[in-house]
Amino acid sequence: MDSPLNSSVRQHMITDDALSNTPLLISALVIYLSLQFLTFPFYIHIFRKNQERDKFIPIFPIVEHFYKLIKLAVLSTCLILAAVVLIQIFDLETVKLGLLILMVSVFPISEILCEVTHLILSLLAIQRFLLYFFPSSDLLLNISAKNMKRLLYFVYFLSILIHITIFTIAAVEEKLHDFIKTLYYAFLNLLIIVSTCLYIPIVISLRKLVHLQSSQLNHPQRYVLWQLVVILMEKSFYTSILFLYPSFTAYETMRMFTAIDVLLLPMTIQLTYVGCNRRNVQSLLASSKSILKVFCCPCVPAQVYVGSTLEPVAVGFDVSTTRQE
Repeated sequence: MDSPLNSSVRQHMITDDALSNTPLLISALVIYLSLQFLTFPFYIHIFRKNQERDKFIPIFPIVEHFYKLIKLAVLSTCLILAAVVLIQIFDLETVKLGLLILMVSVFPISEILCEVTHLILSLLAIQRFLLYFFPSSDLLLNISAKNMKRLLYFVYFLSILIHITIFTIAAVEEKLHDFIKTLYYAFLNLLIIVSTCLYIPIVISLRKLVHLQSSQLNHPQRYVLWQLVVILMEKSFYTSILFLYPSFTAYETMRMFTAIDVLLLPMTIQLTYVGCNRRNVQSLLASSKSILKVFCCPCVPAQVYVGSTLEPVAVGFDVSTTRQE
């Protein structure tokens, strides 16, 4: 039986055959990271422009959390890439050990961050569905910004507790650990599918109300919806990787898909935020004319728009404008 430490290392590392022997995947990884680094300054630039006004929406703690998560993800990626470059240049054993420790520590943390993001998005979708079709649940489910932050903390606590429990099981029975871990991942994916589908009746209902001014100005939960849709599309797409590795067990497939989830999450958050409404797209087009300013954005304060002439971020919880008439 493996020790808990060996089991932890095993479950957070992808089989060598999955990456090192596949030039196609390595090339895709290089292209993806390049796009992520190119998108990052634009995302930061637009978020800072919207920040002051977006503080008034109840869901802002979640949006701000995504913003901090993106910065952490980019920093971690830079550290890992720097360590890889140093190993290739100097072939230092200490750097190799440092990279191993970094990977073993960063991946489980990133896994929890990704998992919490998916859970929060699913909970917001369920909340929106209940608020829209069951107005009587307003007092119970229409959460303030302060309570939204508490909900975020609770989901983190729950996720960490689940992972500690699963890690403890690994010390007792390895096969049971693999089964529970795979089953838990399948549950999270099922939750994403169900949560995304809950938006279908809302969208259909809103189409009938398109003539109303409130329906035209407020597109409820568009940011959350697009994240769920993109995540679901990504998961549907990369299941084709199974054809490249038909010999993988269910657990190995789950670990590979988890790694892809973690890898794609930063780009998903950035692109869906930038494209979730007309205002952000217009800001993107305007900022593209001053590339130098945008790429210096993480280092310098951005101009803040506080006027009311632009379309607000469409992630609010104003039930009165989205409820059935």
